[in-house]
Amino acid sequence: MLRLCKRVVALQAFVAAAACALVWSACCRAEREAGVELYAGYGTTQRVLVRGRAMEEMPPQLPQGKGSRMGNVVRTVKLLDTDEIADKPVVVTCDGRTAAGRTDKEGIIHIWVEAGEQPFKTGELPVHVAVKVSDKAVLNADGTALVHSPEAPFVIVSDFDDTVCQMGMGNVAAAVIKTATEDPARMKPVEGMSGFLKELAQGGEGGGAARPVFIVSGRAGSFHPVLVAFLQRNGFPKGALLLRHTGAGETAEPAPVRAYKVAAIEGLMDVFPRSKFILIGDSGEKDPEVCTDLRQKHPDRVALALIRLVKDEQDAARFEGMKTFRDGAEALAAAQAAGVVTVAAGGGARGGPALGQADESLLRESRAGIDRALSYLVKKQAADGLWCSDPAITALVATAMMGSGQKEYSIESEPVKRALARLRQFARPDGSICGKFYPGYTTSICAMAFIEAGRPEDKEILRGARKFLLSAQVDEGEGFKKDDPQYGGWGYEKPAEGQEMHEADMSNTQFALEAVRALQEAAEEDVPGGAAAEGRTETELCFQKAITYLERCQNNDGGFVYRPDESKAGEAPEGGLRSYGSMTYAGLKSMVYARLDPNDKRVRAAREWACKHWSVAENPGLGDQGLYYYYLTMAKALSVWGEEAVVDAAGKKHNWRSEMTAQLLKIQQADGSWVNKNARWMENIPELSTAFTVLAIEHAVGGSEKR
Repeated sequence: MLRLCKRVVALQAFVAAAACALVWSACCRAEREAGVELYAGYGTTQRVLVRGRAMEEMPPQLPQGKGSRMGNVVRTVKLLDTDEIADKPVVVTCDGRTAAGRTDKEGIIHIWVEAGEQPFKTGELPVHVAVKVSDKAVLNADGTALVHSPEAPFVIVSDFDDTVCQMGMGNVAAAVIKTATEDPARMKPVEGMSGFLKELAQGGEGGGAARPVFIVSGRAGSFHPVLVAFLQRNGFPKGALLLRHTGAGETAEPAPVRAYKVAAIEGLMDVFPRSKFILIGDSGEKDPEVCTDLRQKHPDRVALALIRLVKDEQDAARFEGMKTFRDGAEALAAAQAAGVVTVAAGGGARGGPALGQADESLLRESRAGIDRALSYLVKKQAADGLWCSDPAITALVATAMMGSGQKEYSIESEPVKRALARLRQFARPDGSICGKFYPGYTTSICAMAFIEAGRPEDKEILRGARKFLLSAQVDEGEGFKKDDPQYGGWGYEKPAEGQEMHEADMSNTQFALEAVRALQEAAEEDVPGGAAAEGRTETELCFQKAITYLERCQNNDGGFVYRPDESKAGEAPEGGLRSYGSMTYAGLKSMVYARLDPNDKRVRAAREWACKHWSVAENPGLGDQGLYYYYLTMAKALSVWGEEAVVDAAGKKHNWRSEMTAQLLKIQQADGSWVNKNARWMENIPELSTAFTVLAIEHAVGGSEKR
């Protein structure tokens, strides 16, 4: 009874919070722009479906890390509180082929593009959508479509809630609260399901050709950006997400979940008429009944039905003809037994090692490596709470400790508490957080440590840091014009008109952009940019200026250099400044943080350069110089990019998370540290290189939930 009362009180509190959020969202509608949210398209070499929704209010930005629960309630209300742009003409283009249609009464775009005489290529193809809102206004959006062979032997269809993500849908009140208060960083995957679906997607046939993957959920279409971010964050294979009003039959009225799922999967069967289907769900709702319906209606099309048991189930008849499991390892074993994953000699599934062997072993090794590293760093902390008498190095170490997810290095641990207390003493009246040198660089890194800590007492320091970093950007405020090569970037010192100063550079700029974005998201508010801002906020203006600087640091080959007129890698053999690894990943990461579309040609060019020069053995263009900085920048960039595989110049796929982590563990010192024999950029200081490396591994394999 006490537990029930607590749930009722929690639900009442949630309803009150949601009501306040609804009022606040309605008041702020005018600040949200109209636009088109594109969903991943899908199809075969013969025809491709382009999907999306035109809305008067675009979805709000998701937090980069963990958002506050109240902030998430507001964000959820904003997701649901949108008006559609209905019955407007639409032109869609996929890989040069065009089709036309209209948005439906919900603003949904659902248009098939026929290949014609020349089949579409398999893989990820670019998509463009133009919605004509009026004679003077057109909404444009770019996205992608996943194209597969119509002869794919298997198509994989999985549920979301309690199948790949722990939601507890059996308890309706708790699930509603969880849905509204959690963001992608708080949502927890079902153990092993990411690895299992990757194994299943690569199944073995066709030399490892990927099988089509679909997530079909009864969730409202408004939650699309949240679910996509969760799937990317946790390394699930690429696929299309079909929610109610975003998948097959989105022009119909909302149907009961069971009927909706059956219809959606039957729609996919029409797209892949010669493929057999692998269905994956859970026992918490109606997935067993959905599988039964489909097996009865299409007995020759369902190759395997897998149901995750979310609680002890006594009704065996409910799962007749299905395989049950509790985690990814059991699901993989069932798939292998059913013959839908080919088992190679040695016991691994072709297309990757069997779950629970290599991947799980590497995860255990990485955690042990982090333990040794943090133990080493604890011994190196000075009595005053600092490492190396430097606030930036101290902030990096503290962030690595808090991100490890281990209690002995949490915010309540003595090493972290002493470090944060000492860092607070470096906060200056102008908002910077630094010692005698490098206020821009140091403020950015210290701000990230305080954001990681998430303490109420640090809010004023973070407000000051945001104000300082925005003012430190090279722009008109200091007398710089847009045609100045430094415009939009950050340097080691705050610029002042007419004074000698450190020029802006890509290294300071990447740290500052990361901090500015994280600070804005942590505050969950932004400030209007002034009379000349044309409705844009301070952060949006900052990003726009930064993009100008990023463009000047990007070479024609897609790679980046240190400054528009300087490369630490010297000149290229063919002339001009030579692109190199660490700055290219810094550029890629910065463009994502500045909210450039992933399909923007500048972003894709940087990504293509990084793939072409893939290496975990050296910093491309610099060898062992700045190697550990390179590892951290690469891990951050590829994490925010959201792809698991890097395809090198020879066409070989690399799991960047596994390869980078294995390389770092291989070169760890016996005392738990990492150190670079090349002293350039202070990487011969083991505390610095060790902090870089622990953070890189946390981004690659996950420390706490956020990474």
